[in-house]
Amino acid sequence: MRQVLSLCVLMLAGSCALGVEYRADGQVFDAQWTADGKYLVILSETPDGQVIDVWDATRNESVSRHTVDRVDTVSVFTCGPIVGYTRLIPGSNQSTVTRWSLLPGSTQTTMTVEGWVLDVDCQHESTILVEISLDRRDGPKLSLLELDSGSQVPLINHATNYDYRINAKGDVLSVTTDSKSLELIPSGGGPRRILASLPVAGEEFMYARWSRDGRFVYASTRIGLEGRVRTIWRMPMGGDWEKVFTGDNVTWFNVNPAGDTIAYGRQPIAISWGRLAVGDSRNVYLAHIEPPTPSKPAATGGQTNGAHE
Repeated sequence: MRQVLSLCVLMLAGSCALGVEYRADGQVFDAQWTADGKYLVILSETPDGQVIDVWDATRNESVSRHTVDRVDTVSVFTCGPIVGYTRLIPGSNQSTVTRWSLLPGSTQTTMTVEGWVLDVDCQHESTILVEISLDRRDGPKLSLLELDSGSQVPLINHATNYDYRINAKGDVLSVTTDSKSLELIPSGGGPRRILASLPVAGEEFMYARWSRDGRFVYASTRIGLEGRVRTIWRMPMGGDWEKVFTGDNVTWFNVNPAGDTIAYGRQPIAISWGRLAVGDSRNVYLAHIEPPTPSKPAATGGQTNGAHE
C-alpha cells in the first residue's frame, strides 16, 4: 500500500512536507537516494526477512526487491548506478558485500570480507567506507574497501565515535563526537576540525550526511532524552548553519543529490490514552526543502554557502 500527496500538508522551517511516499510491510530502517535522484533504495523488515526495495520515485513503482535472511544485520548503500548491501554471516567472523548496477545487463556479485561490517557509506562507485569489527573485545576499525579487488585502505584503527561518513572525494570524514560536536577528520591523517558544536542544553547531534558535491554536511539534532523533535541543518564548510527541516520524532533521513528533497522516517508516539499519534515506522516520508545556492564560478574566487538564519 502506498500514498502520494500532491499538495503540501505542513510547512516546517522552510520545508514543505509532502506526506507518505512509500509504505512497507514492516519497519523501515533506511532509504538512500541513487546519484541521479531517480531511485530510493529502501531497507525494511518483514516477517520473511529484511527487504531491499529499489523504488522508482519518478514513476512511483518498485523496480526490484531483494530479501535477506531475517537473522542478519544488513546495511544498504548506493554509489552512482551501483546498489548494494552488507550482511553478517551467522556463526562466523565474516561479512558479505553484495552489489549490482541499475544499468541494463548488469549481474549481481558478492564478496566476503573478514570481520563484522557494522556500517557502510559510499565514497565512489568502486569504493565504500566500512566500519568493521574484527574482535568483539576491540573497537571497530574504519577502512576504504575497494569493491573490485577486495583490498582495504585502513583509516582509523579505533573508531570510538559515532556515525562516520565520508565525502565524495574521499579526503574528509565527518563524525559525531559525544553527541555535542560534529567534527571533520582528514582521511589521510591530520588534526580534526570542529565544524559545529551545540550550545543548547539537552540538544544532541544524531546523524550526518554529506551533500554529493561535498560543499555541505546535513546533520540532524534532537532535544530531550526521548528525541521526539528533530531538526535537520545544512552546514557549509564555513559560515552559518541553515535550518532546512523540523519534524516530530524523525529517525533516519537522507537528502537527494539536488538538495531539494528529504526522505525520512518517523517513529510512532504513544500518547496517554494508548493510541499512536504522529508517525508510522513503516512509512517513507518526503519533504521539499529550499535547495542550496549554486556554487560560484571558479573565476570569482570561491563559493557561496547559501546559509541564513
